[in-house]
Amino acid sequence: DAVAFCAKVWELTGKAVRLPTEAEWEYACRGGTSTPFYWGNEWNGARANWNDDHLFGFGTLGPYSGKTTPVGNYAKEYPHPWGLTDVHGNVYEWCQDWYDKNFYSRSPNNDPECRDGEQMYKVLRGGCGGVRAWDCRAACRVWNKPAGRTLNYCGFRVVFCLD
Repeated sequence: DAVAFCAKVWELTGKAVRLPTEAEWEYACRGGTSTPFYWGNEWNGARANWNDDHLFGFGTLGPYSGKTTPVGNYAKEYPHPWGLTDVHGNVYEWCQDWYDKNFYSRSPNNDPECRDGEQMYKVLRGGCGGVRAWDCRAACRVWNKPAGRTLNYCGFRVVFCLD
């Protein structure tokens, strides 16, 4: 569905968009930082939607809605350095890469993209409202079958392709 959305954007606007690679997603999520979350090393439940039952480090509990929250719900009070929203928690986000647990041990250092892998699962990043803070870190990788329409905890963001 996410790939079909990208094709429809092209059809309607003439603008090419695609899902980000896993490496692009993580780079954007970090927003120029090297910490687990763009705001630092510890989880802060008031800065993103996740399950408050499981802290990361010495984190701060926040309100747990038990469901996804409106996009940008935390953006005003806790802005991302590059203006992105909901990169930690809320919904997992599809990436274009195939999942391969050993990919980073054999990948190039710059702009890696897994086009082969097991070709069974696609990478998801960002965590969601129902998981622990550990799963919402910038570096956390999970995977699922790409045709899973029952995955109500998944979403996506797009990358605009430049000429």
